[in-house]
Amino acid sequence: MKKLSTIFIVLMVMSLLFLAACGNETEGSDEDNTSSAANEGTETNQAEEVDKSDWPETLRFAATGIEGLEQLQVEFEPFRDKLEEVLDIEVEFFALSNRTTAITALEYDQVDVVMSGGAEYVLMRAADENTKPVAALTRPGYLPLIIAHEDSGIEKIEDLKGKSIAMDDVGSTSAYLMPSKMLVDAGFDLDKDIKIQMLGDSMDAAFIAGETDALAITQLNYEELVAEQGEGKYKVVAEGGSLPNDLIVASPHLPESFFEHMQDVFIGNGESLLEQILITGENDKFSESEFVIAEDSDYDELREAYEFLGVDYE
Repeated sequence: MKKLSTIFIVLMVMSLLFLAACGNETEGSDEDNTSSAANEGTETNQAEEVDKSDWPETLRFAATGIEGLEQLQVEFEPFRDKLEEVLDIEVEFFALSNRTTAITALEYDQVDVVMSGGAEYVLMRAADENTKPVAALTRPGYLPLIIAHEDSGIEKIEDLKGKSIAMDDVGSTSAYLMPSKMLVDAGFDLDKDIKIQMLGDSMDAAFIAGETDALAITQLNYEELVAEQGEGKYKVVAEGGSLPNDLIVASPHLPESFFEHMQDVFIGNGESLLEQILITGENDKFSESEFVIAEDSDYDELREAYEFLGVDYE
């Protein structure tokens, strides 16, 4: 019996030693697996790192419809500061003398990013098909109107035949392109039936002074005009449909990885960027806007309008 007890004790000790050895081996295996997973994670992160060597050190920003550096600073200085913060890059203003300057500036790598209207974007894209929209800025209530003086006797769009109308320039979505299409849709021959005066920023003043019979304007700008000049002076004689969004346009010369970074930044920080656009009080037209993804196809309607009007935009 004593011999059997001794054998039993020896077997128990050997079993415990065996189990301990297995436990150590398992722990070692787990450590190896953890180490291996960590190494794989490091390799993955390294593989996902973006090469920023060709990214610009300074981003040159312009906005169409704003002429001169001083006004650009007045309207967009807080936005520029915020954009520098979220992009982690210096942002420099690029002054434009007119809308068409932006098209040339993008094409010849003089500017990197342009805040633009849809009609201008179509012209930029036609100049270089690698020009791309970074993000769109929605414009609730962005409608084209044609208005006339209350005492003009003009009641509907057809009454404008033989009259004059003040418009902006060929790059304006709301104050040239779409109002012109509205006239053509109403049966007008733009060369014979109506006198279009391309007056740029002075179009409102010319209309108010009675130098033109009608004015192409947006719904929001019309409401502002009435608030400034008083009720009962002007009336809407034609209203168009909703217009395509304004947008942020990227130079075709920017690296693809930086373009994608900008898209992420504008969509991910849209609310804070928009706050800085509005804070100056100069951009109330964007008071109900938001940054959203933009597609080139969103602006096909404007291409059709150019073609319909016989404007060679390519």
